[in-house]
Amino acid sequence: GNMARVLYFCVLLLVSGALGHAADEDSDESVVPENTDAPSTFVLEHFLNGEWAKRGEIVLASSTAGKPTITQKLGDDVQKSLKDASNNRELYKIRAYPAGHPERAVQTYVPACNYFAASDLHDSIILHLDTSGHLVALEASTSLECKASTTPKDKERTPRTYVAVQLPKAGPKPYLDEYRAEVERRRQDTENGGPREEKSFLQKYWMYIVPVLIFMLMSPGPAPEGQGQGQAAAAPAVARQ
Repeated sequence: GNMARVLYFCVLLLVSGALGHAADEDSDESVVPENTDAPSTFVLEHFLNGEWAKRGEIVLASSTAGKPTITQKLGDDVQKSLKDASNNRELYKIRAYPAGHPERAVQTYVPACNYFAASDLHDSIILHLDTSGHLVALEASTSLECKASTTPKDKERTPRTYVAVQLPKAGPKPYLDEYRAEVERRRQDTENGGPREEKSFLQKYWMYIVPVLIFMLMSPGPAPEGQGQGQAAAAPAVARQ
């Protein structure tokens, strides 16, 4: 009936209040992020003549500071393959991965004509890292683009690559300064033997109140009044027989 609903609501209220108080005590612990600011080496490969071949290496002294450096070599045989790909208007595919982990490779592409004929082996590469310093995406671009009439010229070309690192942008942060100040104040009060926050009556004695309420809910109620009268009236009739 209504009494059972009220008691059930009281039990839920007491249990939720106790769990909330325990969660507040545990929230004082802070988590220190892992330090991933360490040197990293990434292998750079390109896809030519139907297979992947090493183009060079990119070294990051730090994911948050310093300029990345690249070492690469594009010999005559590689430039000849690039020239053929440029004449055929093929895509120049490149990929990068952490040294020793080719299964983590990420790749991108630019038109071979843009890279070889229009830009003379000058390109830009951006490594996109996550908050842990892991490579998640690769971006490549050239400064110039081929036109329909562009054809590679026979001249000496020296590769030049601009490399940059892109970290995720931090989103808006909640206003936690006041909360942190309050947590720090409570911690200092506890260490100095200061007054602790006084618990309410329910927070102190909920473990004694809840079993009583559960027992009351499980106990059967009194028999209906009409049912008792019917049994009393039937008893004399049985006796007369």
